[in-house]
Amino acid sequence: EVSSSSELEKVEQISNSAERFMQAINSLINLYLLELSRYELNLEQLNINQILEGIANEFSPKIMNKNLYFRIETDKDLTAVGDEKLFKGILYNILNNAVAYTNKGGISITGKKVKRGENQICEITVSDTGIGMTKEKMEYIYGEPTNLKELYEVNKSETGIGLIISKKMAELMKGKILFNSVVDKGSTFTLHLPGRFLSEKKIFPKKEKTIIVNEKVSNVTGMKKPGILLVEDNVTNKMITELFIKDICEVSHALNGLQAIEMCEKAEYDLVLMDINLGPGINGIETTERIKKIKYYEKVPFVAVTGYAMPDDEERLLHLGFDEYLSKPFKKEQITKLIKKILKLD
Repeated sequence: EVSSSSELEKVEQISNSAERFMQAINSLINLYLLELSRYELNLEQLNINQILEGIANEFSPKIMNKNLYFRIETDKDLTAVGDEKLFKGILYNILNNAVAYTNKGGISITGKKVKRGENQICEITVSDTGIGMTKEKMEYIYGEPTNLKELYEVNKSETGIGLIISKKMAELMKGKILFNSVVDKGSTFTLHLPGRFLSEKKIFPKKEKTIIVNEKVSNVTGMKKPGILLVEDNVTNKMITELFIKDICEVSHALNGLQAIEMCEKAEYDLVLMDINLGPGINGIETTERIKKIKYYEKVPFVAVTGYAMPDDEERLLHLGFDEYLSKPFKKEQITKLIKKILKLD
């Protein structure tokens, strides 16, 4: 929406800084959880090509904006045994660094099956032609910081703490990461994961959640697009969410739980986006329970849109009756894709 090139550059700088800040916070949270062994490992057979395709779609625009090449070459039917969230987390950490510190040349990903005796290894290699790391900085990663001062020094460097966390993630999945870097020439990271379960273990496909959607346009008076009720006590969050979704739906807003209940008693919305922490008064969980007692809303989908973003928060909220979960902060593409899926919009 910004037309001036100078203003666009400023907006991009703000956006990039905010994204790096968010990545740093997420990395510290992940490191904390891994140190406390709070992460519940979910090992399964991973379709590596499918996962890489999704990651490539997300990173391609960033890489193309920097006029870099982006190449992916993998063996056919490449699989590995691992936790999908951890596997994606490792690749995100490595690729975020590669994109941030590569200004010429490009980034390549290769994937192949490797035989090690009786074992089959899945080998994923990410190479870039970026600024690289000094020997001292690589030693930080290998040695892992033991105190806050060392952690600050690593986080201040070009590598950040993402690589330390990636090492821990790989080890948790019985894998490992090898890396090499040359200043001004680039870095290469190689992830090894087991290619298959060592013992006979059945892999059961994940069950898809079934959401019942009302096959009709909203009954909210005067609304031609699907009607969505956004329950959000933070004015800034409310403004940003409305900007993100105004093109695909009509948005009504409730500032607190009691107001949301009152609005739902008077109108029929197609979807409810529910914040959980609504400040003083009843929270989003209790508000949802009370609205679902209204006959029409028994089958209306509710999405928990919340800052609660720990690993077990999603499972807890889905168990409490929400149909979908979206953690803050989210991007426009995330929330619009979710709404389109639920309401079956083109």
